[in-house]
Amino acid sequence: GPRYRTLNTKRFTLFIGADRSWSRGENDRFDDLAEVAVEVLDATDQELSRIFQVDMAQKVALRFVPADEFQSETGAPGWTNAMFFTGDVSIPVSPSLGIDVRELRRALRHEYVHAIVADLTRERGPAWIDEGIAQLIEGPANPILGPALRNWISGNDALPLSWLEDGFMTLHPELLPAAYAQSPLPPPPPLNALALAGPR
Repeated sequence: GPRYRTLNTKRFTLFIGADRSWSRGENDRFDDLAEVAVEVLDATDQELSRIFQVDMAQKVALRFVPADEFQSETGAPGWTNAMFFTGDVSIPVSPSLGIDVRELRRALRHEYVHAIVADLTRERGPAWIDEGIAQLIEGPANPILGPALRNWISGNDALPLSWLEDGFMTLHPELLPAAYAQSPLPPPPPLNALALAGPR
């Protein structure tokens, strides 16, 4: 059979990859996954079009990749559960394990924000703004991020913006929760800068 099944809409092209546990007769799984994805992406596209007063210049490809191929195809670290790269959103799926629809919605909203920001900035937007907007749009805050940032700040300065400019894939894993948590807002100035500023 074909390596990917394809669905085209006005704004998106979905590719759902073959999986050893996804037999040809299980069209309902393909249809369910495609229906959820298109509903979430269309709603997110309308929401972001209102917020940014812009329409996407080009279609976005959404690839549901068999989980065992996702890391080798994308080069993403093991902790990554979705990725936007060169105009495509890739999400690992394992039909044998089922689909967590709530997490899928969050991932789709988050990654589609990256597509919009890349389009708006011609892929020149700083990663901390990109990640911050994606987190604000994806849904309720991830509960691990606030404590991770508090823990980091209790013993360290805020991460410098220069560390957060070009994406987080190359950061040391222990910095990632703080980097993501810090992204919705620019970091506060270091304490010594506040002391030098004096009273106002």
